[in-house]
Amino acid sequence: MELASFHSVSKGYMGECGMRGGYVEFFNLDPEVFVLFKKMISAKLCSTVLGQVVMDCVVNPPKPGDPSYDLWLKEKTAVLDSLKQRATLVKQAYSSIEGILCNEVQGAMYAFPQIQLPPRAIEKAR
Repeated sequence: MELASFHSVSKGYMGECGMRGGYVEFFNLDPEVFVLFKKMISAKLCSTVLGQVVMDCVVNPPKPGDPSYDLWLKEKTAVLDSLKQRATLVKQAYSSIEGILCNEVQGAMYAFPQIQLPPRAIEKAR
């Protein structure tokens, strides 16, 4: 099975909105498809220098022992904890409304509530 995983720095958990940079990672991609992919992207413009610098920071974060590691870890943990709290709040808010079910928000800040219409409402709509 071929698999492609995309990441855009503007949609990252640190909220780098407006930054243009990203990457794609392929697994088991047909070599002919990869040749076509490289041909396609070579005709496009690249990210700005700032976008490339931000992308480098995303894929090469500080490591234990680096001077900025403790601060980076503290900030990252705070951001992820805040996102989790807000995701829980959204689920609870939707689920508190009669006729609406919402799964736990995972992996992104998107909720997909399910609206359960009463049978009479469905009949009226027909």
